[in-house]
Amino acid sequence: RAVAVLAQLAKGSDYQTASTAAYALGNVATPASRVALRKLIDGGDARIASIALSMIDEIDASLLARLTEIVKSGDQQLTNGALAALGKAGEDGLPVLREAALHGSMNTRYQAVSAIGEIGGTEATKILGEILKTGDRQSASAAAQALASNGGPEARELLIEAAMGDRAQISGALAQLAQ
Repeated sequence: RAVAVLAQLAKGSDYQTASTAAYALGNVATPASRVALRKLIDGGDARIASIALSMIDEIDASLLARLTEIVKSGDQQLTNGALAALGKAGEDGLPVLREAALHGSMNTRYQAVSAIGEIGGTEATKILGEILKTGDRQSASAAAQALASNGGPEARELLIEAAMGDRAQISGALAQLAQ
């Protein structure tokens, strides 16, 4: 019953109340709240849809396809939420995140790199290394930070290579190694 009330409040016209309700739905983490969050994704208010996207914690194939559509649409407000959700999709989200990190707008690239860093693992480390070598200053720096945070021998080697290469200043890899 509480989820039904929160879902109704999240559809309301008062942004403050609607956003609080959307966050609360995400924190409830029940099957009913997950359904309500998915409905909010395609609701009228993009700000509420973005909150709903960022609060989703389980990604299935149909939602992964919807998140991919949102990222490709270029709607920056929804894209940020979709990228956050893709960060929770694990390795299934990596192809979309890689594309966004390499070819999206400046803000999209940064958000995608952050999501890749949250996923971690071997494949994410490889993608972060690619971004470290080819990305713009902000993306390369974010990739260096993610590699340092995730750690491991592969990440360390990528950071050392970047620190010793011609992109040392762009990536901030040396500073990340020092930390």
